[in-house]
Amino acid sequence: MSPPTPGTYLARRGFAEIIAEFRVLDPLVYDPVSTALSISVVPKSLGGIIAPVITPVTTTLTSDTSYRVLSVTGEGPAPLAVTFHGPATNPKILVGGVEVGLTGSLAYDEDVTVDGRSRTVTLSDGSSVATRLSRDSRLDRLIVDPGEHEIGFTATDRTGTARVTVEATPTHYHL
Repeated sequence: MSPPTPGTYLARRGFAEIIAEFRVLDPLVYDPVSTALSISVVPKSLGGIIAPVITPVTTTLTSDTSYRVLSVTGEGPAPLAVTFHGPATNPKILVGGVEVGLTGSLAYDEDVTVDGRSRTVTLSDGSSVATRLSRDSRLDRLIVDPGEHEIGFTATDRTGTARVTVEATPTHYHL
């Protein structure tokens, strides 16, 4: 900013000339409305018991993978936010070759959000639980291009009520 030259028309009127330079840190504008998709866990079908049965008899609880398609609008890469809703053990999603998952168990009243834009992992009360992220999770790649994307969800859940919500925030280029 430079002061007006004394005695000029602008100085008499109280104007000042301002020259500014702006640097854009993020070339994207984020849409205020996200696209969301909810996926429930699918229990694997139960088979029968094959004879002869040998003791001790052990079983494991597993779930099959659920698939849904997320449609993302916009012009640029959209960051994803993934919220796992319990009860579930070792929930994870796979989208575009990128895995995001948690290790351990979520209680029935626990929600964990993995946010690809802010690169945070938080409980619903806001406390950080980044240590619960699985080793194969990649927050830096938790983005998708505009278009259709298949999302796979798997978790172990005795009740069949575990679910995940995946939100994509469409982006647009500016300037």
